[in-house]
Amino acid sequence: MRIDELDISTWAFSQDSNYYYSELRKKGSVHYISKNNTYLVTGYNTAIEVLNNHQIFSSSGEHSFDPILLNCDPPKHTTHRKILAGGEAPFSSKRIELFSNDITNIANGLISHLKSNSSFELMNDFAMPFSSLVILKLLGLNADYNKKLKKWTTTAVSSASIHNNKTAEENWQQLKPDLKRWISEAKQSKSPGGLNELIFHPYSQKNFNEDSIINLTKVLLLGGNETTPNLIASCLYRLLSNAQLKNKIKENRQLVNQLINETLRIDAPTQIIQRTCTQDYVLDNSLIPKNSLVSISIGAANMDPTVFENANEFELNRGGKILSFGYGPHYCIGAHLAKLETKIALNSLLNSFADIRLSRKDKLITHSHSSHVKAVEKLTLNCKQQAPPIKLSIIKQKAIKLIKNEQTSNGELPTYESYPSQHDVKKKNWHITQSSPFVHANILYSISTEKDLQKVFSKGVGFILQQKELGDTWRFWKISKGINNVPIDVDDTAICSLVLEKNNYNLNNKKTLHNNILKKGTIKTWIVPNKRLFLTNPLLCFKLILEKRHYRNSIKNNFLHPDDSELSVALNVISYLKESTQTTTAISNCIVLWEQRKISGDFYNNLMVTIFHIARAYKEGVVSLKKLVPEIVNDIEKNYQKLCFAELLLAALSLKYFEVKNELYDKIKTLILSITSEEDFKFHHFEYFTSKDRNYVAGSHCLTAAWFLELTSEWKD
Repeated sequence: MRIDELDISTWAFSQDSNYYYSELRKKGSVHYISKNNTYLVTGYNTAIEVLNNHQIFSSSGEHSFDPILLNCDPPKHTTHRKILAGGEAPFSSKRIELFSNDITNIANGLISHLKSNSSFELMNDFAMPFSSLVILKLLGLNADYNKKLKKWTTTAVSSASIHNNKTAEENWQQLKPDLKRWISEAKQSKSPGGLNELIFHPYSQKNFNEDSIINLTKVLLLGGNETTPNLIASCLYRLLSNAQLKNKIKENRQLVNQLINETLRIDAPTQIIQRTCTQDYVLDNSLIPKNSLVSISIGAANMDPTVFENANEFELNRGGKILSFGYGPHYCIGAHLAKLETKIALNSLLNSFADIRLSRKDKLITHSHSSHVKAVEKLTLNCKQQAPPIKLSIIKQKAIKLIKNEQTSNGELPTYESYPSQHDVKKKNWHITQSSPFVHANILYSISTEKDLQKVFSKGVGFILQQKELGDTWRFWKISKGINNVPIDVDDTAICSLVLEKNNYNLNNKKTLHNNILKKGTIKTWIVPNKRLFLTNPLLCFKLILEKRHYRNSIKNNFLHPDDSELSVALNVISYLKESTQTTTAISNCIVLWEQRKISGDFYNNLMVTIFHIARAYKEGVVSLKKLVPEIVNDIEKNYQKLCFAELLLAALSLKYFEVKNELYDKIKTLILSITSEEDFKFHHFEYFTSKDRNYVAGSHCLTAAWFLELTSEWKD
């Protein structure tokens, strides 16, 4: 990864920041990120040096979000802090503990409305309203304000607001009139405690004007309404995706505090905080010029392997001071409240739902687009007692019916697409994209032996042949007026060819694919005009020269690069080309790439997908991959409890291809069957393929159904 290409405001960074931090850490603890004009601090000790030195690294800045607390330095900050958290002030530990009964009542009140449900979405149905109602009550504000508050806080922590002051200001101006009114109502009520205690404090009366009070209220509402819901969700995700951990906590609720602390370390709700460097300063051998913006990555510092042994592992009994609530004079005043809220929320949910568990039908957990906050967007939980298994034959018929109904008149099993980071298109959710042979061919591969789908298969083969281009090649979708045109590629060509060849079609394209294998074994993804191709297939080479203008914008927009190569694509190619002297270096390179686990920048960005491609290549005769089996089995064992339904299918299929029918296989089988017995079970779309910027994903519920049919072909009711 090149640092000059990194942009921390992107969707890709927000979805997989730990990968980027681990890569950056190899190159030091301070990095200038040119695209964001900031110095990013990733080391634990370096972060403490910055956070503890307010004279050099000031919280004040040109665009102050809150001049009272966040963007204020000692000694003023120290005085302001005492009003809020000193002695017996509203946010002091003493006062917060006295508030615990109110917090419990709020939690139980929300849960009472969920008890008749079979499932609920944690963020919308519990965590967000819970935190809003707690902070509103603590400040003495009307509980009815929680919906408006939720909308603003979600926007305030998005990358769009964090990296664009104009956007942040526009969003703030929408809430400001309401906040003024809320403060006015609080003043008029003259009720003791809460916001009035802060407003009518002698120091406040003397030193704070109306804007100061508004800004102070703003930061208290944001902190109370954003950090805690994310912490609650992350704790539940960690707890429910680990059966051993869940049993430990159930047996000993005293361990909830340790669960919260370790979740705070590994999933810090606040990921980045910022300072301004007041003079030229050398930080860990890097010169930080005066007035530079410094971004301290709490998320990276908490994962520093020089401080936390086995930093990537979730360990309840871990020592060491985490930085999740900051360090030094700006240690978060709401830390005690956030921990207490989370503890009460977790205990209340565990007390109310004896069989609470993750819904695995779809992606287990999703995060919003934010570089500075680990904001959970969705976490669905099942809360009714697990139903008895449904007959396997019934689920199989459901899968068969889905695939039959989806096939179009021209034989296509459509590809669906989604745009998770683009709100204008996101509303459409998953929808059919333009005709593509890629997902379609993968479906055919899995249903080729399903006797009830032979007509579908034959018709589907016809669609693949319709999409074939010069030289027996294929591409993701045909060239059109759209902006994301792509060249012919080895991935689509290989999977389409594999399906056809297994059904006795003769193709003449293997030399073309061999041409894309470089001397060191790298397989280039895109088939582009070059000397080797000209000597092999001059007509195809000439055609590709003429086509260059159609996908120039795709290269310009970083949708693709002519030199793209990646492990999962290479595995599909060798599945078709098989193991031979011509593919030996490519297979060796695949083994090296797997050992390095570098898939984060790839079009296939899912560990189970890559494992599945390795296993499929092995099944197709690439026996050299067998040496990876022990490592792969270990990876599946380590991760299977965190997998959604489609990923579990891929894990089990991989074990099946490798002929590993062990206890792990049986555990996954049991989990798969339990999911199919959940109320309203259906086959969901799965993010099989994604763009590099992660703004686009492609897949199909038919692909999920096809994997299910292939996996269960030998299972009995």
